[in-house]
Amino acid sequence: AGWGAREIMLPHTTEVLKLLKDNGIEVQWVQTGNEVNDGFLWETCRLSKNASAFASVANAAYDAVKGVYPDAIVIMHRSEGQDKSGFEWFLGTLKSAGVKYDMIGMSLYPSWWDSSKKGYTDWKSYTQSMVSNIGNFYRSYGKKVMVCEFSAPYTYGDGDDNGNSISEDSYFYGEKQYSVSVQGQADCIYDYINDLSALGDKCLGVFWWEPAWIPAPGKNREERQALW
Repeated sequence: AGWGAREIMLPHTTEVLKLLKDNGIEVQWVQTGNEVNDGFLWETCRLSKNASAFASVANAAYDAVKGVYPDAIVIMHRSEGQDKSGFEWFLGTLKSAGVKYDMIGMSLYPSWWDSSKKGYTDWKSYTQSMVSNIGNFYRSYGKKVMVCEFSAPYTYGDGDDNGNSISEDSYFYGEKQYSVSVQGQADCIYDYINDLSALGDKCLGVFWWEPAWIPAPGKNREERQALW
């Protein structure tokens, strides 16, 4: 089954990237899978159960990228950048399975990853853990890092009747850290990027995710879709 998926992945990735290239679009990075903590195409290519199948398909995607854009950087992306043990397992498994990639991708969402569902009360420590992880993984694997996803809220307001990630009883940033406000969001971003900048070129940048998710009026998905 893994080989069948490989035979699909190679032409699909080539077709998508060739379409971009034929239309004059230069590609610098390609992320082969989004937050693939335990692989993709479950159960066939689930990393914890069939690392060799995952490697076969991921390497097909890598080869396809290089076939169209030889200089493009291929990113292998996992969520929860503060999770040292989770990343050590992930990167170690990739290495053992022979997965080809050029750069490590990380996400950090301090308001979402908490078993209490109230947000991290000590947000700063998670940022510092991620910064430490980036340095350690660079030394261990020789891979630079891109922060592929990061965000922080600025309001408790409900803009789309679809529910929010946090509420006023959340302890998102901790009592004495950042407010849920425009200024609080700005301060959070400044401190986060400032911490990462201390790593020099080990961390090549941060993507805010997701900038197009602006609330639109409407009581349901159908009403909002009609606006577009």
